[in-house]
Amino acid sequence: MNNSLILNYIDRNINRLQALDYVLLGIAALAVLFVLFLAARGLYRLLQSKKRSMQGVLPSASLASQYRDLVRQASAERSLLERQASGGGESF
Repeated sequence: MNNSLILNYIDRNINRLQALDYVLLGIAALAVLFVLFLAARGLYRLLQSKKRSMQGVLPSASLASQYRDLVRQASAERSLLERQASGGGESF
């Protein structure tokens, strides 16, 4: 015998179910589906986060080009400051 209360109720009263009983069974089925959906979604997110952490964060092409431009600009500013510092020492 099955120990589930809902299944035992259905087995005993299958011929005497009323409209409200069907509504309650529908609500119980929706609740079970919702819990299964949440569990599947949580498992998917867990697996995707592990996959991302193993791959690392890969920058996009535009982000990489912006980074290269920033590095070039910083090196140009550094060389300009070095020239100004070396030229400023001679003028004093």
